[in-house]
Amino acid sequence: MLLICLFSFHFCLRIKRNNNQHFFLLQFLESLKILDLSHSHCLCKTPDFLEVPNLERLILENSARLVEVHKSVRQLHRLALLNLKYCKNLRKLPRSIVKLNFLETLDISGCSNIKELPVEMGTMDSLTMFNANGIVISPLLSTTKEVKPWYSFIWPSLSKPRKSVEIAVALLSR
Repeated sequence: MLLICLFSFHFCLRIKRNNNQHFFLLQFLESLKILDLSHSHCLCKTPDFLEVPNLERLILENSARLVEVHKSVRQLHRLALLNLKYCKNLRKLPRSIVKLNFLETLDISGCSNIKELPVEMGTMDSLTMFNANGIVISPLLSTTKEVKPWYSFIWPSLSKPRKSVEIAVALLSR
């Protein structure tokens, strides 16, 4: 059963444990497949995702004040889409994002304050769509102190991809 949530995630988690509705809400959250918090202009930090283990799509688009995605995002083993488009205050992606074995689409377009990406993103075999339009990421130092372009860390074998990967990288530094 596909459930779509268009309400504040915080509301569900604030219900007291002694409330009779708590069990129902926990069951509801455990069944949740899509969490759409788009345009949540007061959201500064995502909540802990342990209550929504079956989430497949997390949409935080245009949550302009969002600064941090909670590291528990790595527990979302079924997550296929993570949309952070236009989260202008987001500074970095949690390193735990590389643990998402089913993540197919990652959109960080317009996240103009992201200055670094997890180096381990190159190991994400499931990622087939990475949209980073409007992001300027400066060259990074490798372990040998050699300056390399950002994309050499994300996909070291970009010239020989293992499968078709669509990368939208307009305005990225080379």
